[in-house]
Amino acid sequence: MPISSRKWLVAALLVCSASTRGAELLYFFTSDCGYCRAFDAEVAAIYPRTDAAALAPMKRIEVDPDTLQPLREQVVFEVTSVPTFVLVEDDSEIARFAGYASDELFWMSMGRMLNLLDSYRQASRGLAE
Repeated sequence: MPISSRKWLVAALLVCSASTRGAELLYFFTSDCGYCRAFDAEVAAIYPRTDAAALAPMKRIEVDPDTLQPLREQVVFEVTSVPTFVLVEDDSEIARFAGYASDELFWMSMGRMLNLLDSYRQASRGLAE
């Protein structure tokens, strides 16, 4: 990840450093997807060691290439293309993006989603008070 993207992501992570219970990044993929394989090689291998993973661990969900339905598990979130990344917390979809072009664009999109997670958490705290 380029330094500029890393600084941007670290800033987003600092904003989101509140409670992390329930947040998860759902990664929908197919085994024959070239973009999914590129993501696996460039990002997925290191993701568990990142600050983003501390906030939203990644859950890999393989889908059927024809129907885009999950092969092994029940998931309430639908996808229309792969790869698709869905950030969820407490069974609520916070944000999503589809496609993969580069690691830099992934980290920028992830930073945006983590900012939305922080806004969601702040709104949730406001409703609880």
